[in-house]
Amino acid sequence: MAKYIDVKIVLEKTMKIDTDNLDEALKIAEEDYPDLELTPEWLDARDVSISENPIIEVCANRLADLSYNNFDKKLIDESLDIMFGDSEIKDYVYNEALDILKEKYHLDFSDISI
Repeated sequence: MAKYIDVKIVLEKTMKIDTDNLDEALKIAEEDYPDLELTPEWLDARDVSISENPIIEVCANRLADLSYNNFDKKLIDESLDIMFGDSEIKDYVYNEALDILKEKYHLDFSDISI
């Protein structure tokens, strides 16, 4: 089983754009941002936090416990779609649940169409 680590980067900066047109100012800010984000001033302004994400392991364990008697990939996929908007998180939970089903419940997925 794996550990899942959240990396959160928060940056709050105010950019001065010399125009009174909001759409134009937003477009200029979007264009200028990639160059600015790598400057020392902007890098120093970031707040970075790193912490464990326990939700994936808890959800994967629960999903494995609920589905070991009747594994239904379609139902699992629908449930994960409802619970998580981020497809990367859904994949992590699903794959972790598969690992738990293999290790804890000794399920052989060669007979199951995944």
